[in-house]
Amino acid sequence: MNKLPTIVITVKNRLDHFLKTFPFNVSQIGVDYRLLYVDYDSEDNLVETMKSEINYRKDMFSENLNQIDLYSFFIPFQFN
Repeated sequence: MNKLPTIVITVKNRLDHFLKTFPFNVSQIGVDYRLLYVDYDSEDNLVETMKSEINYRKDMFSENLNQIDLYSFFIPFQFN
């Protein structure tokens, strides 16, 4: 298994921030790397927007970008 440096970015309800930083994150040149976005049940349509941005901006992806992953979690809170 090839181990790559991974950039981990949390994105809960940060759609505006994602849209501003995504082009920079995918265009980095240097060592091979992967991007890992972690979402905790966003309410701002992040998942759909992310899919669209990946397709829309593929031409600017660095050859060093090996993978983009999104992990989404729903964590119910219970207060006793």
